[in-house]
Parts: sequence; C-alpha cells; structure tokens
Amino acid sequence: PMPDSPADFRRRADGLITCERARSGRSTCVSSGEPIAAGQMRIGVTSWRMGRSCVAWQTTKSFLKNGCFLENAKNGAASCKVALSKMPKGCLRFAIKTSKDTQMYVRLDAGIRETEELVRRVLCAAEAKPIDIVGMDALSEDDRKTILRTCTPSAKERADFRKQHAAGALGLGSPVATPPGPAASATGNGKKAERRPGGKRAQTPPAVAPPPAPKRKRRAA
Repeated sequence: PMPDSPADFRRRADGLITCERARSGRSTCVSSGEPIAAGQMRIGVTSWRMGRSCVAWQTTKSFLKNGCFLENAKNGAASCKVALSKMPKGCLRFAIKTSKDTQMYVRLDAGIRETEELVRRVLCAAEAKPIDIVGMDALSEDDRKTILRTCTPSAKERADFRKQHAAGALGLGSPVATPPGPAASATGNGKKAERRPGGKRAQTPPAVAPPPAPKRKRRAA
C-alpha cells in the first residue's frame, strides 16, 4: 500500500474534532446538558454510533473539563487516530472522550504536526492554555515541556482563529435586516393610500365622475 501523505493526516485530524460557532440555539452540550446559544463557540466530537457517524457537541468549558485529558499510554493496545499506528506503552497522548467510558487517542511525542495542531485548535477555541487540560499536572517534567513547546498556540494562531470564526464573518450575531414594505399604491384619483396606526392601509374611495350638466330647454318662438 502507498504510504500516508500529509493530506491524509490532515483529513483524519480535521475529522476528529470540529470547532465552530453554533449556527442556531437548538444544540445542547452532551456533558452539562446546557443549551448552546447561537453564536457560542462549541466543540464537536465525531464518533460512530448505531452504525453511523454523528457529532456530539459540547461547550468549550465542558470539553476541557470532561471531554479530554493528557496521559501516558498504559499499554500498547491503542492506535493513534491520525497516524493509524500503535502507540507504545508510556508514550504521551491526548485522549478525546467519545462517551462516558470510551475515548480515542492521538500521539503527541512523535513529531506528528497534525496532532499538535489539533490540540492547539482546541485551545484557541476555548481561549485556554495547555495547563488547563486535565492531566497536565500529572505528567513528567519532560512531557510537560513537550506539551508547552508543541501545543501552545502562538499569538498569530489565536488571532487567525478569532478572525476565521468571528460571528460577523459567519453571519451570526448581526441583526437581520427587515425588508421594506410594499410601496403605497396610487389609486385612480392620483392619491396614495394612507397607513393607519394599526398597520392597516386605509381604503381610499374610488374617484366619482361629476354628474352631467342639465340640458337647457329651448324657448318657443
């Protein structure tokens, strides 16, 4: 088989997590149960349920608290979802919860640029730092240095993310323009119909032609 290209890595990384502003107020955070308001930043985790792909949305605060964590692999059974290769025991990885008891992983100590960018994208969406991710404190000093070096968003990355996901740029949060009402129609007598305070248009009576002039009687000679 052909070796994976950077485009393959990018496609897999982008397919794991979606960071965006909610386009309506109909979604609910699966972690806290709180409604996610239109225009609010949210993080969606893609997973397979009942034989189909679905996205579970969370607020950024809930995702950092309950939806992800950093750890060292407990064994060599799991694979990185981006590189599709087994992760050795003890390697540094980022866990993304797909349910209460299951999670998927991406490796962070193998120089995989796309997995590092994935973590930075999450931190940009949450306006957070690596220290805010659950499990950071429990890592070794070397692993913490690795996370800080590779997963801390730069000022430019944060600015670009805010610009790309600005509410106005997506048509969110801006007032909806009210279309102008129909122009007042002219009636047969050349006058425009008036609008009453209640919003209904007053009916202008049609023009009435003047009565014909009476015929003058001829006088007998």
